[in-house]
Amino acid sequence: QWETTPKTANFNAGAGEGYFVDTSSNEVTVTLPTGVAGESVTILDYVSNANTNAIIFAPQSGEKIEGATSGQGVTANRQATTLTYSGATQGWLVSSSGDSGPIQTPTITFTTASGSLGTLSDTQRSDPAGNLSSAGGTASFGTLSFSVQSGSLPSGVTINSSTGAFAGTANAVASETVSSFTIRATITETGTTSDRAFTITVSAPTITFNTASGSLGTLSGSTQRAAPNTNLSAVTATTSSGTLSYSIQSGSLPGGLTLTSATGAFSGTATNPGSSTVSSFTVRATNTSGTTSDRAFTITVNPDP
Repeated sequence: QWETTPKTANFNAGAGEGYFVDTSSNEVTVTLPTGVAGESVTILDYVSNANTNAIIFAPQSGEKIEGATSGQGVTANRQATTLTYSGATQGWLVSSSGDSGPIQTPTITFTTASGSLGTLSDTQRSDPAGNLSSAGGTASFGTLSFSVQSGSLPSGVTINSSTGAFAGTANAVASETVSSFTIRATITETGTTSDRAFTITVSAPTITFNTASGSLGTLSGSTQRAAPNTNLSAVTATTSSGTLSYSIQSGSLPGGLTLTSATGAFSGTATNPGSSTVSSFTVRATNTSGTTSDRAFTITVNPDP
């Protein structure tokens, strides 16, 4: 049977007993009992430290270990050693021994280095699996699962718990956004875990003005002043996703004119000026995500002849 309290100092062993020996602070000498043929004593290196502080077997006076009257030691970590008394000629012999080598701590290896897993442009938001590196990994044995341990993924993106790949559609953002998070890989069978920190960047939608900056045209006379939509270039732009609206960000339109927010065209009737007047202003195009882009324009209005 085994004594469950680890031995930390020299002691006398009893026949048929097993002992956990703790040599974390010092060597420990095990004095073997008087030999009786067939009796055994077993010791186990309790703290895996015998390589530093040995476990020493000492025979009774006149008895032997492995045919010699001198004491002998265990100097390999985590060894379990059983000595069985064979008789006076050879004395105590090692009848079995082993270590914890067959028992291994599982290891987890992430496939991707910590840091950025990639950037999703606005047109790639619907396919994170195809445009981002996986946060997956491998285990020396067992089944891995993956979860977000801390931080958060981009809104709309999820992680496949079985593979570490990403799914879903990232929500559009007003400006480039970096999400920082830690993925935990867990071996289901053992509960072993490993964490790694990553980032994913989501880019904002792009806005491209179709209308060049500068003059949008000139309104001359009452007929043209009353038809700005026909006689002026509309301010239009395209965006990589979502829809655009238009507004005056700074400056002012000619008196009597308004900008149609949905189309960027002009409406109303321009006021007849006393002299030729150039109005300068900046139009802002705003994406439904909140992304904006500005461009400066002018409109000239001439008085009626």
